Amino acid sequence: MKGVELFLYCVEKKYISKKDREYNQTLYTLSMHLGADFFPLLEKAERENKRLCIVDNPELIINDQYTLEDVIMI
Repeated sequence: MKGVELFLYCVEKKYISKKDREYNQTLYTLSMHLGADFFPLLEKAERENKRLCIVDNPELIINDQYTLEDVIMI
């Protein structure tokens, strides 16, 4: 699946768990901050059967701006 299709698939699921809802919020956030760089990253995570996660960094809260360096796959 292409990145856009993966994104829509993830966020449009019905009857999802709390963990999935939290992941959906992360995807929304990353899509807004990373723009076009987000979709290839989501595709890579899917190929590796991983999820995207924002690095826990107190400075990010102050800046409220995420970059590729702030994202890991778990």
